[in-house]
This record gives sequence, structure tokens and C-alpha cells, in this order.
Amino acid sequence: MCLDRMVDAFADWLGLEPDPNPPVRSWEATSRLNRARPSAAHPEYRLAPGYPRVQYAQDGYQPQIYNMEAEAVAYGYFDPQYDTYRVPVTLPAFVEPHKFETVMKYDSCASAVYLGHADARRMGLPLGKLTYAIPFKNAGRDLRASQFDLPVMKIGQIKLEEVRVLVPQLDIGMSFLGQSALRKLNSVEQQGDQIIFRR
Repeated sequence: MCLDRMVDAFADWLGLEPDPNPPVRSWEATSRLNRARPSAAHPEYRLAPGYPRVQYAQDGYQPQIYNMEAEAVAYGYFDPQYDTYRVPVTLPAFVEPHKFETVMKYDSCASAVYLGHADARRMGLPLGKLTYAIPFKNAGRDLRASQFDLPVMKIGQIKLEEVRVLVPQLDIGMSFLGQSALRKLNSVEQQGDQIIFRR
């Protein structure tokens, strides 16, 4: 089946109606999908990552075509020693080389990203000079932490911006990947020994 027929079949599946006056000035008019009127159920059509997205204005149904960014995917792996997933991340640092790679424990119950003291030192944070004013609980203990926002961090190749981070006054060991980062993702999927992050 040629590409045009595949696109037309997809348009039929969406229940699109051909525009009686399709634009003819550019390549976006070459397939029926791009000159179709939107239905109430499909005001916007998303194709596979890397393909154009078709979005219609309310007046005249004129399409606006622009490229979608490919979906970013990252992976973690299950570690039976900790009974949770370990996730490779890249964090910024205030000292040379201004970034470093580490591994965090996945914790969907944690409200934020929690840094262990080893990662905090690699980041260049002066632990003895931080203000530990944020109360939180860990393993039934009442603890306090210092709080700040990271301008950027990465889970694999997924870039996240403005991520809330807590540095506990009492060292918690390995860092935790919590909701301040996880809620910026499109999805988190656990598949056996692997965890998949998408954005």
C-alpha cells in the first residue's frame, strides 16, 4: 500500500471529511489528512513522533503544519539489593566539570528529588552552610532538609527543567528520584526488571 493510500485510510479511520476548498499552495495539501476538516472528537491530530502535527484554527479550518519533536525515552533497571529501580541521571554542578552522572533510586512516593550527601558534595554544595528549614519524614523519622530548584537535570536523555530538590541534613545515602521530577514526564511504565520514562 502506497503512502497516500495509508494516509487516506488513516483519515477514514478518524472519520475526517474532505475540505471542499483545500489549500494548494504548499506540500501540506498533498494528502487528504492535511486538507480534512476537523471533527468534534479530533480538533487536532497527532501522528507518530517525527511526523507533522496538523492543527486547525477555528475560523476557516486552515491548517498549521509544524514538526513534532521525537518522543524522548529513558530507562532504569531493577536492583534487588534495594528492592526498587535504579535510574541513571545527569545533574548540574557548581564546580568543574559543571555536571556529573549518578544513579538514583526510583521512589514515586517521594515528593521531590532527594540528594544524598555524596551527590550533594559532587554538585559542590556546602553542606555545613545550608539552611535546613524544610521538615519531612523518612523511614518514620522526623528530619529537616534544605530546598532549592535545579535549573536543569537529565534522566537518560530526557531533559527536565526547574526541578525541586531537597538535601536532608541527615544523610540518606543514595539519592531518590521523586515526584518533582516524575510529574514532568508524560509516562512512567514498569516492565519487569526495567522501568521506562517517556516525555
